[in-house]
Amino acid sequence: MSKRVASKHRASLEVSTSIPFWERRGTLLLAAGMMFTFVFFAYAGQSWAAAMYRLFTDGPLLLLWLAAMLGAGRWLAKLFGFRDQSPGFATMAALGIGCFSLLILAFGWAGILNRGLAWVLVGTAIAAGIVDLIGDKRFNLPALSAKLSERVEWTSWLGLIVVPFLAVAVLAAFMPPGLLWGDEPNSYDVIEYHMQIPREWFEAGRILPLHHNVFSYFPFNVEMHYLLAMHLRGGPWAGMYLAQLMHVAMIVLAVVAIAGFVGRAGIRAVWLAAATPWLTLLAPVAYNEGGLLLFGALAIGWTWRSIMARGTGVPPVHGRDGHATLALAGVMAGLACGVKLTAVPMLLAAIPMAFSAAMLLRKEKACLRPVGAFVLCGLLVFSPWLIRNFIWTRNPVFPEAMSLLGRAHFGPEQVERWRLAYVPPPAQRSLNARLAASWEQIFADWRYGFVLIPVGLFAILRGRQRHQSAFLVLLLLMWFIFWLFFTHLQSRFFVLAIPVLALLAAQIETPIARLALTCGVVLQVGFGLLNLHEKIARQMLPNVIALGIDDWPITDDRIEPVIKSTHRLCLIGNAQPFIYEIPMSRLQYRTVFDVDVRGRSAVEAWQDGFIEESGDVKYIDYGELGRFAWKEAAGRGYWKIPAPPMGALGREVILVEK
Repeated sequence: MSKRVASKHRASLEVSTSIPFWERRGTLLLAAGMMFTFVFFAYAGQSWAAAMYRLFTDGPLLLLWLAAMLGAGRWLAKLFGFRDQSPGFATMAALGIGCFSLLILAFGWAGILNRGLAWVLVGTAIAAGIVDLIGDKRFNLPALSAKLSERVEWTSWLGLIVVPFLAVAVLAAFMPPGLLWGDEPNSYDVIEYHMQIPREWFEAGRILPLHHNVFSYFPFNVEMHYLLAMHLRGGPWAGMYLAQLMHVAMIVLAVVAIAGFVGRAGIRAVWLAAATPWLTLLAPVAYNEGGLLLFGALAIGWTWRSIMARGTGVPPVHGRDGHATLALAGVMAGLACGVKLTAVPMLLAAIPMAFSAAMLLRKEKACLRPVGAFVLCGLLVFSPWLIRNFIWTRNPVFPEAMSLLGRAHFGPEQVERWRLAYVPPPAQRSLNARLAASWEQIFADWRYGFVLIPVGLFAILRGRQRHQSAFLVLLLLMWFIFWLFFTHLQSRFFVLAIPVLALLAAQIETPIARLALTCGVVLQVGFGLLNLHEKIARQMLPNVIALGIDDWPITDDRIEPVIKSTHRLCLIGNAQPFIYEIPMSRLQYRTVFDVDVRGRSAVEAWQDGFIEESGDVKYIDYGELGRFAWKEAAGRGYWKIPAPPMGALGREVILVEK
């Protein structure tokens, strides 16, 4: 150690010893860990041993995955020159996640992805990160020790009250998919396609179109990591808990990204976002909103950074640095589009429009180069999914835009069924009804915490830096219009507003307003925990005994012998194949969108094309068929799906005999 480094180290030690133990960052982290442990095991109850087992088996694998994402992301961040800028941690992790998503797509499409290659990719990324860290003075032991000994402000201690949200999310991630939360977010979609499609690709040894599951044509930037988890753990059901932990990590990284953009002054807004119940509900459910929130927050945040006032040390809008900022934001927007197609209008299209409008409000020319860099980079990283679909169907966004770009193997009835499934029912199509739905699903929805939205709106009215906020306000306005007229009015489709509202809340500057914001954080935590506890007691705790099991308590005892035999199981009306732990060669199913009725009964249409042999079992779920059936008067159900026979109830098991 050189004399200069040694003297700096001695100086930092002298400063750290003068700071009381209870005011240090290390003490805060220790307190957070203790609170997490208490809440985690308190809710685990009698299943504490299973919870601990999963924590110590899948937890380390999650850390290896995160290290790999950071290792790959550090090298990619060099291309943009943003490795050392806040929020560098979240940006590097997101770049690594996006890079791995596209690598897994490429290797899986080529049919060469396997367990060995998966571990080689992870190990190589970790090694690359370690090599890059060697010589970085910020990551040696004296520097880290000094960091832990720094004094933290009291507002950082306020963050302890959001730790229970994280503990609940991690514990819930150790329950088998399909048990949470009953209503939105209903994990039915997880066992229908978010986990099921990676399971089929895992068994097939390659990424290929699935004509019995239309969702296989969606972009899967998040689900690629679920597929990676299955390869790392050696199977779909062995990897499902790691996959759910990955989604929790993406939600946490989204909050970290917000913290990086707002800095210490806006830490209250970070706690407000972290205490939004939607994040806790979504995190342990293997959806894809975690990736959408992470990439979306970074795309918005970096664009927002690029248009902030000069004199703040932020790179200017014009010039090489400004183009790089927008290029990075475009990459994040493109990765978000590869997570969910709704990101195309909400991010890839809306951000350039809001950026240009904000520049005009600042009376500056909306330079085409940064906008072009944003769109070009976004399309570039989104294009692999478009190319894949074009090769498969000649429609790059299939099953969307079928009337314009082609319907592939879908019949006219199926096209209309898809369209009607994603528009509001007739009773909600008037303007008044849509506005009423926005009140119920957004403004009065407890899952947004009751405080976050009012605080964000207050910041719009009272914020001093109006030009900085204009971009965020325009985004919210465009999203609200999109949600109101181009979605089926579900609360979850507006969750991208959470990071935007947090960025707005961070603009509150007066001491009185900040005190009010602190009270708001406490209120949101209180409201959130009260409502979450009721949901946990009703949905999670009754199933907590299922922690760590590899099968499900929701299967039918009558088909257990079939699962243990060598015969096929044919699911009719039931589109939850992931809960059946048998090879796909012995399991036949299709989603409601893949049923081509053509005047037949629901059962006949559903089983069309299924291979039947003596000893196979047809498992007919009349309850699901009744739920799917089209109700003409109400405009509900799924188009042209006929009702099951009169008197047909429950589930019927039919043995095929030939």
